[in-house]
Amino acid sequence: MKKFTPAFFLLFFWASVVSAQQKITDDAGLGIAPHASALLDLDSKSKGLLLPRMTDNQRDGIPQPAHGLVIFNLSENCVQVNNGVPSLPKWECVLHGDVSQDLTGASLTGTILQIDIQDGTSTSVDLYSLIATLDTSNTNELNHSVELDGRLLKITDAGGTLVLDLSSLEVLTSLNLNADGKTLEYKDEDGVVNTIDLADVINNFETVTSVSVDSTTGIFTYVDEDGTTNTLDLAAVIKAQETVTTFALNADGKTLEYVDEDGNMSTVDLETVIKNFETVTSASVDPATGVFTYVDEDGVSNTLDLAAVIKAQETLTTFVLNADGKTLEYVDEDGNMSTVDLSTVIKNFETLTSSSVNPTTGVFTYVDEHGVANILDLTAVIKAQETLTTFALNADGKTLEYVDEDGNMSTVDLETVIKNFETVTSASVDPATGVFTYVDEDGVSNTLDLAAVIKAQETLT
Repeated sequence: MKKFTPAFFLLFFWASVVSAQQKITDDAGLGIAPHASALLDLDSKSKGLLLPRMTDNQRDGIPQPAHGLVIFNLSENCVQVNNGVPSLPKWECVLHGDVSQDLTGASLTGTILQIDIQDGTSTSVDLYSLIATLDTSNTNELNHSVELDGRLLKITDAGGTLVLDLSSLEVLTSLNLNADGKTLEYKDEDGVVNTIDLADVINNFETVTSVSVDSTTGIFTYVDEDGTTNTLDLAAVIKAQETVTTFALNADGKTLEYVDEDGNMSTVDLETVIKNFETVTSASVDPATGVFTYVDEDGVSNTLDLAAVIKAQETLTTFVLNADGKTLEYVDEDGNMSTVDLSTVIKNFETLTSSSVNPTTGVFTYVDEHGVANILDLTAVIKAQETLTTFALNADGKTLEYVDEDGNMSTVDLETVIKNFETVTSASVDPATGVFTYVDEDGVSNTLDLAAVIKAQETLT
């Protein structure tokens, strides 16, 4: 390795500042003057220029790469140049480490064959001149045709037809969507698999928009990808485009009126419509015979013996509670009997609960189906919810006083109450005739001959 002294670095710096040209050589006898057209002149007979080597990820980490910046891409195995701008780089391969390229297409015009290459270039071959140059025999000169059939190149001369399969030059690649539906896998000509995360791609290129409608004002708002808000007054649009029609049943209940957008009225007579489409039928059942009679639109009677149908289709079953009161017996249509033990059924579905009240503490205890005890303090509940009232007879013995929950007092005059509801009756006995007289509340006199009653019931001793 060539070692440079500090003096050489000073000379190098001086040359850079003064002439802005440099020549680097490993041959001490050549001097250091660069070529007049070169900013940097490298000279060696045993060494080359080694560009910065990096992968795709490392390259993409270069901040604001200059237009024309050159690297060697280890991922693509090629020399790459940034043909874009610093803010939007566009890296393109200019020299491949592997000189083999895929055949992407071929076309034939006369005897001129054009072959398209993977890197975007194409080459043309004059087949007539090529054959004339390579073929020194004058017995099989090209005197018929050159034909491209798909990927088959057919060259016909006096000696016959030569078929060349151009697809044999092609290297196959694949691009597939993975089973996860989120990643693409690209396999290149060397079998190297590259994975593309579609979520990242979509995220990089996706633009977000939004739409909304104000139901009160009828304004439709659309915000585009640039954040610009666009509004549309839907109420105004509808009002401008709307046409009004009416369709109503008249007060007579027999005609419909339709008014179109131009104000033209059309009347529909419902009676005529119904008459045109109505067909009259009737159906009846004779309860004595069980015969169903249907008269159709053509007046043809159709009868159906319902009794016979029911008899033919009916199946008899029974379902009864046995005398023991504990089992059910079901007899199906085929006479098969099934017994259901009700005690077993009840036992399977029954859940036991219990409840009790402690009269001393006022605590209510409920034990549920799971054996969990739930307690309710009735004393506390009553105390919290209770309202106090009083109802007492005053000392005068003639009035009642009632004090409600809010402390309001109401007085009841018992004399007035009794007077309003009291009815007056009287009873008397005539000692001479033995007649008992009772006058009821309505003033009606009722008499009873006590002498006759005593005589009828008396026994003599």
